[in-house]
Amino acid sequence: MNQNYRKNIAIIIQARMGSKRLPGKSCMIVNGKKIIEWVLSTCKSVRGINRVILATSEESNCDILEDIARKEEIDFIRGSESDVLSRFIDAINKFKVEIVIRITADDICHDPEFIEYGLKTFQEENCDYLISHTSKFPLIDGLIYEIFYSDLLLKVAKKDNLSDKDREHVTSYIRDKKINYRQGYLDFKKIPLIYRDSSKFKLCIDIIQDYDKISSAWETKSSLKGIEIGDTKKIISNLQL
Repeated sequence: MNQNYRKNIAIIIQARMGSKRLPGKSCMIVNGKKIIEWVLSTCKSVRGINRVILATSEESNCDILEDIARKEEIDFIRGSESDVLSRFIDAINKFKVEIVIRITADDICHDPEFIEYGLKTFQEENCDYLISHTSKFPLIDGLIYEIFYSDLLLKVAKKDNLSDKDREHVTSYIRDKKINYRQGYLDFKKIPLIYRDSSKFKLCIDIIQDYDKISSAWETKSSLKGIEIGDTKKIISNLQL
């Protein structure tokens, strides 16, 4: 059996209320639930993980996100508003995470089975880092996730040449190839064609127009764990109409 299957695997969701383009978006309502609640439901639906962790800001406007994490009975960490990397490091150390799946809280339409496929590939390829999207095979914005060993990010955090961008965007130092690691790749023949890149729409909520479109296209289904989540394929189909 692959040793990775016995690792402590966590989804870490980065979220805050102080978005410059759409303040408070994590708590905007889509079909009767807050955006962050839909994201948490999706993450809880992913099989093969040990925990879900919300990494949010210590600013007072994020108290509501802590309250939601407590209500949803998931772990949370609070830290710097701008240094998101430090939040991830704190979460890794506090909860002794060995493999991280990174999700952003405005990606409301993730498919848990697609994330499971990425995790399976990561484990089987014995790589250090995997991202669901590449320049040759781009996905619709909002379906992008990253999986990596926590040791890799801990090494990044110790570098003395980190920029503000590296601290805000967590994995940019890795993606910019400033550190050595083993890259994993998905077999894109196994990814639904409907998930491929489209310039007409996206599946994340950055601005009010994104919110309006996704809210209008929203449909739900029951996940394999019996949790109500967004139906990714139907939402995409509705957006294509």
